[in-house]
Amino acid sequence: MRGLATAPPIPYRQQNGGDYLIPSMQLRPDVGEADANGFALHLNDEGRVPPISAARRPA
Repeated sequence: MRGLATAPPIPYRQQNGGDYLIPSMQLRPDVGEADANGFALHLNDEGRVPPISAARRPA
């Protein structure tokens, strides 16, 4: 608990960032590393939390 405020966030993919099929919320088949499985599939490729830009915001 002591490191909670300073720990970096987990770099998950954004829900409406284009990596998931809407409305089923399944990860697109062409996204992710070929050898990734489990939760590793849901981490973004850059390994960092992307900023929310106007281009990626849901309408």
